[in-house]
Amino acid sequence: MASMLQDLRDEWQAFENLLDGLYGWLASPTSLLYDAALLRRVHQYMDRVLKILLDVVRRNGCTVIHASHSK
Repeated sequence: MASMLQDLRDEWQAFENLLDGLYGWLASPTSLLYDAALLRRVHQYMDRVLKILLDVVRRNGCTVIHASHSK
């Protein structure tokens, strides 16, 4: 069981690193993966996820002062 948990942690870390790097590749105009339409779609998804997160935070009684996916 402990080895399974460690494997999951390692996989999660790999996925997280891949996603962190992927946005940089998509957002950089000099990257071969750059596509303006795809980047707009990614920003739309980021806006939706941020809105869902803010709704959950507010439902739990918190007040949001400022929220942005760009900071």
